Amino acid sequence: MVAKCANQSCSAGFHRLLEGKVFVGQFRSSPDAPRERRYAWLCETCSDQMTVVFDGESGEPAVRRIVDAA
Repeated sequence: MVAKCANQSCSAGFHRLLEGKVFVGQFRSSPDAPRERRYAWLCETCSDQMTVVFDGESGEPAVRRIVDAA
């Protein structure tokens, strides 16, 4: 499970599912391997401005800013 916000510059600790957003990424370590899941959590403040994307090969999460489509 996750212990803190996926945003490395944020120190918010994970306490409840109702606070922030949980992201689930699925990937395969090899073509024959079963799918694996990785989890990441953004606190409520960070989730208003950011999202999490997962690398398709390694499954590692990366935090990205949400860009307004204005």
